[in-house]
Amino acid sequence: CRQVCPLCYCRVCVVDRSRPQTVPTSAHPVGVLEFHLTRAFHLAGRCVGCGACSDACPAGIDLELLNLSMARATEQGFGVRPGLDPGAPPLWGTFAEDDEEAYIR
Repeated sequence: CRQVCPLCYCRVCVVDRSRPQTVPTSAHPVGVLEFHLTRAFHLAGRCVGCGACSDACPAGIDLELLNLSMARATEQGFGVRPGLDPGAPPLWGTFAEDDEEAYIR
C-alpha cells in the first residue's frame, strides 16, 4: 500500500527506521496493526481517498476505510478537509503557541 500511495513520499519511512525501531518489521499481527495505524496517522489531513492502497493490498484489506475514518476525524476535530489546500502544513506536525489544548504543550 505504501508503494502505490501518491502521498507517501518520505525518503525514509518511519516504519523502516531501525534506530529507534518504532514498528516491528516482522510479519506479525501486532507489527502489521502498528504499521497501518502509524501510516493512517501520518496521512491524516492528506489522504483524499483515492483507494490505491486498498486496490494494491494482497490480503484484500480495505485500507481506505481506515484512512477515510481518520479523514472524517480530522475534519470534525480540526476543521481540516484533506486535499483542499495543497500548501497546508502536515496536520500532526503543526504546533502553535496559542493552541487551546493544554495537552499539546
